Amino acid sequence: MFSRRNLRSLPLVAGAVVPTFKTNRPLFLLKTLVMPNLNLVVKSPTSRLGKEITKDRPKACFQSRGRVKSSAAYETREREMSEQEEKEKQFWLLKTEPGEWSWEDQFANGGISKWDGVKNKQAQKYMKSMKLGDLCFFYHSGNKYRRIVGVVSVIKEWYFTDGDEKEGAVDVKEVGEMKRPVDLKEMKGEDGLKGFVLFKQPRLSVVPVPKNVWDKLCEIGGGFTKEK
Repeated sequence: MFSRRNLRSLPLVAGAVVPTFKTNRPLFLLKTLVMPNLNLVVKSPTSRLGKEITKDRPKACFQSRGRVKSSAAYETREREMSEQEEKEKQFWLLKTEPGEWSWEDQFANGGISKWDGVKNKQAQKYMKSMKLGDLCFFYHSGNKYRRIVGVVSVIKEWYFTDGDEKEGAVDVKEVGEMKRPVDLKEMKGEDGLKGFVLFKQPRLSVVPVPKNVWDKLCEIGGGFTKEK
């Protein structure tokens, strides 16, 4: 095992967690140290790469392959990952009859619900395509209410709810309420929403929402208030 004395010989980033492993060589003599649980490759200042890295940042003598705190490389990587996740994020619209399950019911249930009871094969196909973190408009349907009232996110992907594996569900969690409900008639009057699947297939209870349509609907509704 390494002693604290040997571990202090290698400058690491503040807050980094050092794993325990066996060796007979002092840590500071190693040119490269692979740390799988942190997804890092630590470089000694005596190595060529170590010298290049520490030339401008003497307190960060490591090469990052993943998450590293307090470094420009880490911040850049995090930003790139965030941008990629945003590009891959999908958007949907979930319909529900207020008399069966309303936005108020969702809120009263701690903001979480199992979205089940969808029998249409096309709607089920859309639900099976949902990924963790996808955002969905919470839409009140029926004769009296036809409007977007809030936003929920997918917190559990498709799973079967019966032994025959014919019906399933996704779990969703409240993200926030629309600052102003967006009525169906108002949507149809917007030129930028022409061709929206909601208009073409009004009987589907689950429909995909293109990113540009999502942004437009959020703009019309003044955005949504994120719940803490």
